[in-house]
Amino acid sequence: MLPVGAAVSQTPAPGSRPPPTIAAMAEPTIEPTADQMKTLFSSTDEGPVVMLNLLRYLDVASDGSGRTGREAYNDYSAAVL
Repeated sequence: MLPVGAAVSQTPAPGSRPPPTIAAMAEPTIEPTADQMKTLFSSTDEGPVVMLNLLRYLDVASDGSGRTGREAYNDYSAAVL
């Protein structure tokens, strides 16, 4: 894995959005503080934990395969699940 802020050289396909930088992808991540974790673990709520992933796909995958970003993600998901 590349460190945050590392330079990534990729040429986007004509008409597609350029791929996000590593730093840009790291910005929206959720990194709870120690106090937030303490609050979570001390909760008496016995309900289920719900997680929602909001995914945004490139029009053309950045791997040069010609697939859409959604197709590339689906192939990745099928391989790892």
